Amino acid sequence: MVAFSRFVAFLFSASILAFSNQAEAQVFEWQEFVLSEDTYLTNIAASPERLIAIGYIGTPEFGNGIAYSSEDGIEWEILDIGSGDVQLAEVVFFRNRWMVSSADGLLHTSSDGLNWSTIDIPEPLRLRWNSIVELNDEIVLIGNGGVLIPDPSARVIASTDLENWQLRYESSIGPLGGPLIAKAASSGQLLVGLGLFPAPVINLSFVSLTSSDGSNWVSSNFRLEDVVWNRDRFMGIWLWEPPLNPIAEFIPDGEWQFPDFSEAAEIRYQTLGADSSNLILSGTEGPAQLIASADGGQTWAVQDINGLQTEGFVPEFVRWQNGWVGVGESIIFGTPPEPQTVPALSGWAVQVLGLLLVLIAFVALRRCMV
Repeated sequence: MVAFSRFVAFLFSASILAFSNQAEAQVFEWQEFVLSEDTYLTNIAASPERLIAIGYIGTPEFGNGIAYSSEDGIEWEILDIGSGDVQLAEVVFFRNRWMVSSADGLLHTSSDGLNWSTIDIPEPLRLRWNSIVELNDEIVLIGNGGVLIPDPSARVIASTDLENWQLRYESSIGPLGGPLIAKAASSGQLLVGLGLFPAPVINLSFVSLTSSDGSNWVSSNFRLEDVVWNRDRFMGIWLWEPPLNPIAEFIPDGEWQFPDFSEAAEIRYQTLGADSSNLILSGTEGPAQLIASADGGQTWAVQDINGLQTEGFVPEFVRWQNGWVGVGESIIFGTPPEPQTVPALSGWAVQVLGLLLVLIAFVALRRCMV
């Protein structure tokens, strides 16, 4: 009977260990690539083989643009995309093609991330493109005149071949004008944008915007700090009063809602990264405000990045090789811990194993009591 009790205890312990290992899998080991002085990176994108990050040297709006490239997320080299010293605004990888927008309204493309060419967008259509997305099988560029010269406040152009561009939307600043579109995410059939009315018009009044064609936009008072498309829904950070910026979800044809994990922690978060069931949040107050989830937001783990130069706030993340790469004052790469001697199981396998062990223990216990 004593031996049997020990066996039951072992099964329960094994099941608990299986579940705990699953929770611990969301804690990453972080490395850092330190940038040169006065360099700040604002965006990053990934292909299966390469990472490219962009930003500026000096000051926002006026500093020189710079790009970095890496094949492993650890060692980075300065990349020449042919934009000169012009600031860079956005970088994406889709349709097996890299695309980088520069502040002079041009688009730079590459198939391998090494050899670049420039797409000459007609001058009357050029603007600082903050978002490059796909919508209804078109490449859509969304931009504004910048914070210091915010007119036009928004312009949207689209093309199917990157050669022939059509104006979809334009708005000027002013009492009868539209909001400045700071960023947009796309599901492929719907756009959700972050909008604001620059001062002194309405004193930085934030709104959210939606459009199914890039031409007709609907605004709401649901204020967003960040937005991404994730599987079948948009996820965003709702701009709220300190200390919270709750996470919100928006399913097309629905409304913005707050999931159970909307207040992941009582910290003011500003950046959201999402991929499948993996989420990461970066805060704006103090060091080490970085948390990640591997189960769609049900459980969160604080990431230990104390001592890293980026100090917790990371303006952009990309999911790459089962980890996260973030940019800011430095480039940080969070990778899963090295596997233990026990073979690692996938998330669903761990759940099945845990439940099976619990069931075996329960049946064995019932037989013992009979």
